[in-house]
Amino acid sequence: MTLPPDTPYMTLPPDTPYMTLPPDTPYMTLPPDTPYMTLPPDTPYMTLPPDTPYMTLPPDTPYMTLPPDTPYMTLPPDTPYMTLPPDTPYMTLPPDTPYPSGYELREIIDEYNSSFPDLKDLQGCALAILRLQDVYRISAEKIADGRLSDKVLSPTMKTAHCLELGHINHHWQNYEQAYGWFMEAWKRMSPLDKSSGIKKKDVLQYLIWAEYKTGRIEGALYHTNLLLEEDPNDTEAKQGKQFYEARLKMMQEGEYTQEEEENEDENEDKTGSEEPEKPLPKEEFMYHYERLCRGESNKSQDEIDKLTCYFFNKHPLLVIKPAKIEMASLNPNIYLLHDVVRDEDMEFIKNHAAPRLQRATVTNRFNGNLEFADYRISKSAWLEDSEGEAIRRLNKKLEAITGLSTARKHSEALQVVNYGIAGQYEPHLDHALGTAAFWFNLLKSGESDAKTRHAGCPVIVGSKWVSNKWIHEDGQEFRRPCGLSQDE
Repeated sequence: MTLPPDTPYMTLPPDTPYMTLPPDTPYMTLPPDTPYMTLPPDTPYMTLPPDTPYMTLPPDTPYMTLPPDTPYMTLPPDTPYMTLPPDTPYMTLPPDTPYPSGYELREIIDEYNSSFPDLKDLQGCALAILRLQDVYRISAEKIADGRLSDKVLSPTMKTAHCLELGHINHHWQNYEQAYGWFMEAWKRMSPLDKSSGIKKKDVLQYLIWAEYKTGRIEGALYHTNLLLEEDPNDTEAKQGKQFYEARLKMMQEGEYTQEEEENEDENEDKTGSEEPEKPLPKEEFMYHYERLCRGESNKSQDEIDKLTCYFFNKHPLLVIKPAKIEMASLNPNIYLLHDVVRDEDMEFIKNHAAPRLQRATVTNRFNGNLEFADYRISKSAWLEDSEGEAIRRLNKKLEAITGLSTARKHSEALQVVNYGIAGQYEPHLDHALGTAAFWFNLLKSGESDAKTRHAGCPVIVGSKWVSNKWIHEDGQEFRRPCGLSQDE
């Protein structure tokens, strides 16, 4: 029934008793097209007592959708609301997103859900931070304080963040780094912060174990005493205190050495442990890789003195503007081609590649399938010559400088790669803005040159864009003919 807009309504006194129906009272369902009654905007609403029981409808009860311009109810200013923890993640909708109904909101959440970070993303971010720490030897304190770079400050970390990074290192039995993160977690604990649910006892237990495993017996004893202050009845802490006191006394009297401590730890790790195997010592190439990323040169002064820079113009395209070439290495020969890409061309390549970036893959050497690998963390896209003059211009310039054919049948398409925070490609068989690094990874005989194994360094701040151009051996027979020996 639809009433005229000016129909007067009945106002009941505030103390009018209301009727309570039994819980099993059936309710009336109106057809979907039943018109509803609209009350004037200034109609007063009825306030029920706080303890008024409410009616629960079955889960499949259809709900009523009001028109978009339906006025909404305003709650009194002192209405209690739900408070979420400060670190609760929230979803940001575009400014022009229409106010959704309950059903529409569920659809929006389902649509965005796949793009929300999951556990794997969290672990990947943690590994990226630990990779930076490992390669650049940055302390846990600096990273937690947001001092990853001298120029850019990052957000600081809370107790939960430091504790999570400590757990990851502890899981890998990387106790030295675990100690740093557990110590930062302990220093950042606040008696006022109870929303995280982290207990002092939990942090202390991990910190004490990391101190013991790294030979910090005095620290382990000190924090064990703090643990007993938190929980005087902790049996393990009492036993640990006796053990650390005895061990410290033996070390002070010279009856026990740090070397014996380490040997005992190794034996302990090998027996009955369910933890993953301890990582092997770094291979030699990883040692040199990390040194180079830190800017520590491995060249002798004699080799450095022989490196030169020169102009190259032995091609019609380079007569007016010769190529600027720098020798970066003599064995193997590695050349830096400066200003090989123009600024506007770089922007064109980045803008065209960005929408197509996908996580880079590697070829499985056993089955030939493309798959993701932990050691290659980047996103890449491929651009053909036909996609823009900037790409054609770059390929022609590379051909003029290198003397090799960059025709599509003799080379790969241009690969554009983006590395985010701590993105890397560990040593495998690139330098400055607009500069290209060039080398022959194959000898003239076609054999692989192991000396050209290379790597990209992890990114501390921002992201890194690089382009790769692989030139095939096929098609270069008369441009780079075979030598007289297999080693050429």
